[in-house]
Amino acid sequence: METTDVSVESHLKGQLAFLRRSGLTVHVIARDTGRLDRILHEDGVSGHSRPLRRDPSPFADIAGLAMLLIDIARLRPRMVVYGTPKGALLASMAARVIGVPHRVYLVFGIRAETASGVTRRILLSGEALAMRLSTVQVAVGAGLMKRMRDLGLPTGNIVVVGAGSANGVDVQHFRAARAERTSIETQPIHSDAVRPTVVGFVGRITADKGIDVLVGALVELRTSFPQFRLRLVGPPESLESLSDATRAALAQPWVTMTGDLPDTASAYPEMDIFCLPSRREGLPTVILEAAAAGVPIVATNATGVADVVIDGVTGTIVEIDAVHDLAAAILAVASDPYSAKVKAVAAQQFVAERFDQTVVWEQMRMFYSRMLSGSDEEAPHGSER
Repeated sequence: METTDVSVESHLKGQLAFLRRSGLTVHVIARDTGRLDRILHEDGVSGHSRPLRRDPSPFADIAGLAMLLIDIARLRPRMVVYGTPKGALLASMAARVIGVPHRVYLVFGIRAETASGVTRRILLSGEALAMRLSTVQVAVGAGLMKRMRDLGLPTGNIVVVGAGSANGVDVQHFRAARAERTSIETQPIHSDAVRPTVVGFVGRITADKGIDVLVGALVELRTSFPQFRLRLVGPPESLESLSDATRAALAQPWVTMTGDLPDTASAYPEMDIFCLPSRREGLPTVILEAAAAGVPIVATNATGVADVVIDGVTGTIVEIDAVHDLAAAILAVASDPYSAKVKAVAAQQFVAERFDQTVVWEQMRMFYSRMLSGSDEEAPHGSER
């Protein structure tokens, strides 16, 4: 169960069909934004649309909880799996009331990390309640598990399955999409270079993702190297959260905003460098995609990034909100294409071994099967390696 079909697609698409083929009966509940029918059809599972909202809305939340109670009572599952903070809170409450023996919270990240004041306390309280109502929490990475403990959340029944990630990435698909691309390895950057150097980003266009920092870094670089370009792939979710200067820069001809793409694999061949300047993550799937595609990676030290980027080996990590350091790191990659290529190859191998979707799906299937074959209310501890 997820709040929206967008979350289902990004977190579980493909795995649903794999679990079904493995003999499990799968039912999806999420708000339909136009993708749910296609997801259900492609994965061959059943499901229902429910009017669940991401942001707090007392009346809508009460109505959503009532619908979930009816759905779960009708289905009588032995296990309910849920993700996203709002979806997890409502689903954990409904599943607990109905008496579902296995209640699994897939934790993709902690929204409260970038909040403050009363909002932060409310978000953390909601997370804590959902975790207490769950029989097990599955963090998508070791970094996220540590961060949850540092925040004082109730993590007595928390695990990381395998190396992390809830869905992995189709390494071969992203590798093939990149195969014919001529990248920066053929041309180190210099001040009078003609060919553009494209820095790419994939994700929600919002302040939490550090878009203002990335734009600031590119503005700084372009004072000496005007061939730098910025390509943003993803929904412009909260442009109002960005500064006036950032919004003005996004309207400049050196910035391309593609919006959502049906297949993000098509985005990476257009990039010379992939940059994730995020302020909060769990375990960033877009870094797995960029690594699988063989694109050199620069990222900030948000929660979970170090789980998928080994600084200096498979990519470069800089501190969060450090505009000048981010600009310097991007320039260093563009200036040393041989080193960038070595790191990109190492990243591709690292992801193929640990995060290929076939590996992750089988680990998740085994995890669910062990829970279902065990006694009711059994909760594993530690990491599932």
